[in-house]
Amino acid sequence: MLALLVAVGAGLLLAIAVGVIMVMVGHRNERQERLTRIRGQVSRAEVETSTVTMGVDGIPSDRVPLITSLLQGTEVWDNLQLEILRAGWLLRPSEFVAIIVGAAAVGFAIGALAFDSYWGGVVIGALTGVVPWVVLKTQQQRRSKALTAQIPDALDMLSSSLRAGFALMRGLQLIESQMHPPISQEFGQVVDEVRLGLSLED
Repeated sequence: MLALLVAVGAGLLLAIAVGVIMVMVGHRNERQERLTRIRGQVSRAEVETSTVTMGVDGIPSDRVPLITSLLQGTEVWDNLQLEILRAGWLLRPSEFVAIIVGAAAVGFAIGALAFDSYWGGVVIGALTGVVPWVVLKTQQQRRSKALTAQIPDALDMLSSSLRAGFALMRGLQLIESQMHPPISQEFGQVVDEVRLGLSLED
């Protein structure tokens, strides 16, 4: 029983560490990609195809192009991208899949060594493979709660700026500069994209 607890604990810690490291060092920036698309007036598919190995400003944007080539354009890719964006992470779906696979592999190795059994490795690997998804959903809930809590203040600030005679864009800029993430980041994306030529409606 002690061996099981040690294996599970070590596996979970390693899985979380892998996820945190990938999030922290992942240089692919979804915001930069969106701005690049607007500047060049190119489609999302063209940008994703052109940045499989090199991203904006020559920064590597996809550390697992093989998984990208398998998933891109599928419903799985779209759903994972939406889930990741809801969490506010700057990851490709393929990178998140790689985190899950890596966590499961680490868990399998620890379980197999701890129990000297293939099935022990499978069980621990399955448990650690779920950890990144649990972390993702937890981050989504935190971000959603934070946004919900900030919306009333943002609307008050926007309405006050409009009553003072400022243009709508100026009100959005005030929210970006005066409020804290995550809502400042969302409004900042709107401001940046409108500056680069995208219509406010879009």
